[in-house]
Order: sequence, then C-alpha cells, then structure tokens
Amino acid sequence: MKLLLEANGKTNILCTNSLEDLDNLKLTLSHSEGFDLVLANPPFGAKITNSSTLSKFDLGYKWTNHEGEYHKTKTVYPNQNAEILFIERCLQLLKEGGRMAIVLPNGNFENPSLEYLRYYIKLKAKILAIVNLPQETFIPFGTGVKTSLLFLEKDTPNKVRQYPIFFGRVTKLGYQGNKNGTPQYQKDKYGQLVKDNLGQPILDEDFSVIVEAFKEFQKGIEIEKENSFSINYNELNGRFDFDFYSPVNRKMFTKLDIGKSVRLGDICDIIKVKSKKLKEQNKIVEYVELSDINTHSYEIINSTTYQVHELPSRASYEIEAGDIITAIAGNSVGTRKHATALVNQDFDRFICTNGFRVLRNFKIDSYYLLYFLKSEVFLKQMFMYRTGAAIPNVSDIDLANTLIHLPDDKTIAKISSKMKKAFDLRNESRLQIESINLEFQ
Repeated sequence: MKLLLEANGKTNILCTNSLEDLDNLKLTLSHSEGFDLVLANPPFGAKITNSSTLSKFDLGYKWTNHEGEYHKTKTVYPNQNAEILFIERCLQLLKEGGRMAIVLPNGNFENPSLEYLRYYIKLKAKILAIVNLPQETFIPFGTGVKTSLLFLEKDTPNKVRQYPIFFGRVTKLGYQGNKNGTPQYQKDKYGQLVKDNLGQPILDEDFSVIVEAFKEFQKGIEIEKENSFSINYNELNGRFDFDFYSPVNRKMFTKLDIGKSVRLGDICDIIKVKSKKLKEQNKIVEYVELSDINTHSYEIINSTTYQVHELPSRASYEIEAGDIITAIAGNSVGTRKHATALVNQDFDRFICTNGFRVLRNFKIDSYYLLYFLKSEVFLKQMFMYRTGAAIPNVSDIDLANTLIHLPDDKTIAKISSKMKKAFDLRNESRLQIESINLEFQ
C-alpha cells in the first residue's frame, strides 16, 4: 500500500505460484533476462505432488550415484519438498553471476539422502557462504525447525573450482526464542543494561559479528574464529553443515590422519540385518533398548520379555556374546551418555533396537575397540556426523567411516588388559554378592 501511494507506478509486488511457468514469471516482473539478486524464505516441508510441476524441475526427478557423481534419471518423484524446488527456481530466476540467499532446514545441508541436492547446487552455482542459525530463530513465527542461510552465485559454466567458502554461526539473536520474540539486551557484569551513545539499550546479538567476519573474508583474509571460518572448495565434500567443517573437527581429523588410523567398517562387520526370530509371531524373546545400557561400565544391565508380536517396531537385530553394540540414534549420540556395551553370555541371542548397530568379527582387539568407542575422539566424530532435528541419528555410511586410532601394539595390549580386568572385577563382584545371598538362605 505504501508503494501504491508513494511510488505512483508499478509496485512489482506479485502474488502467484512461483513454481509455475518460469518465462511468464520473469515477464510479469519485467525482468525477462533474470535478476541480480533473489532472497527467499520458502515454505518448509510442504510437499509438491503435481507430476506436471515436478517434471519441469531437474530436482523433481530422482538422481543416481555412479562413482561419486550424480546423474538425473527419467523417473519423476511422486512428491518433493517445496524448499528443494525453490532452490532450483531461485537459480533459474538469476542472471548469470547473480546472487541469492535462501533460508533452508538443516537437513538439506547434512542428510545423506539429500547428497544429490548438494551435488546439484555445486554443479550450478558458486557457494559464497553458509550461516547456521539457532533453533529458536523462527519460534516467534511458528516453527522450531533448525535452519541455515545459504548464499549462492549463479555459475552455470562452473569452470572455476578453487575458491574460499565462508561459514558462520549465529548464537545470539537479540530476542528470546518464545512466541513473542521478546528483545534481549546486553548487560554488564553487574546485570545493568549496556547502552549506546544515544542512551539506547544494545541488542544482545552476534549477527553483526558474523557480518564483520564476512567483510574480512571478502578482503581475502583467512578466517578462523569461534563462530566463523573459511575453507577452500576442494575441502567441501558431500555436506554443507557448519559443525562438519568447524576448525576443531578439522584439526582432530588432521591428527588422526597423521597417526595410524583405520575406518570402523574395515576392522569389523556392522550387522544391520533383521533377526529371523521376528518372523515367529508368538515366540518369546528378550529385548534390549538404548536405556538398558549402563554407559559408564559398557554393560547391558536390563532387558524386557516380549512375544514377538508385542515388540516395538524398532526391535531389529539379534545380538551374540562377544558383540559390541553402539548407539546410532537419539539425543545422547556423540555425548558422554552415548550408549556402547559389550554383550556378555547373559544376553546372548537377545533382540536389540535399531537404535544400535551391532559390531562383530573384529580384526583388532575387541577390548581396545570398546575403550575407543567411548573416547572423546570417537564421540566427537559421532556428534559431527549426526543429522536430523527431532531424533538425531548417524547413517551407516558415516558410522563405517568413523576413524579408529591405532597406537602401537604395546599400548593396545595395555589398554585391552585393563579393560578386561575391569570386566573380570565387576563379574567377581557380582559373584561375591550372589554368594552372600546363598549363605543366608
């Protein structure tokens, strides 16, 4: 309305389905050659099911991976998330060399199933910056989805492959993550409001800090700060998320590469085949959940008796004495409460949840591996590989790719001996307590 009253001309405000005819959209907006700048905050999670619409987009088709490269198939998806199609549409609306910024759920930056999307983006555009936002950013506006900002420059020829990419993380919004978005102001050590030269309170935010870091980055300065850093394009693999490339994690991998390290998937079998027992509906089985693990002692401490038809749908794998089970799902993954346990004879042939993966047939000492699966290095990798907002999880590919550091044989033997002794002592402790009960019966 302000534009209508004051501009006395065409407002260029259009209410239409912007996923429909591209050429008509450009003409209607009087920019048939495309735009210099596109800003977008698309609807999250809305499914586009119209096959006619989907068939007009590259990302409306399924993509297949062949030797690390993705190729579009002739199969149209039955549905596609709207925000994915909007990424392609925004690129289509740009002139060559035009820039765009789009708000996206973090799943688009990290989920293994969407690696084809990130491949497509790298194919069509130069990645300028990725800025991670706090989960409460959009709570005042009705959603608590974790999001990031993606900044791209249209680069269809895609000839220049070596350039730096900026990563930033906003931690302070300047408002509370409640339905009202109540402003938050800076306070001094005495709890008093900090004010500017005009006597106005200063918002407690770090958007401006990230902006200043980006300005330094634009001048060619290499950035490595707590909430901002830069990497080169050739360091970018299949993920776009801040945590994956943070300086702390990159330094950790550098150290692991220098030492003798192996992939978890190369030193044991990762069992993920459902037990045949689950086909016998009336069979009675013992079931182990994530909460049945004592995370401090690497032990299963409980199980629940079920008939197969009563089991929760997540009941999946049969465990054997000598196996190691480790969590790949849940909020505790990658934290100090991460569930890992050695399966002893008492729990042989039990069924466990698919929140675990079962490790078997070890090519290194199993007690050393058990120790390492609770080490800070392993937990950091698991936390870095986590994807998903509601129930974080680690994919089987990423689990197999976690690096296991192998020191010299003497050190491995020493650690293994201490771990085995700890288990023997706990077992002896149980036997002593049981013997007391027998004496007084």
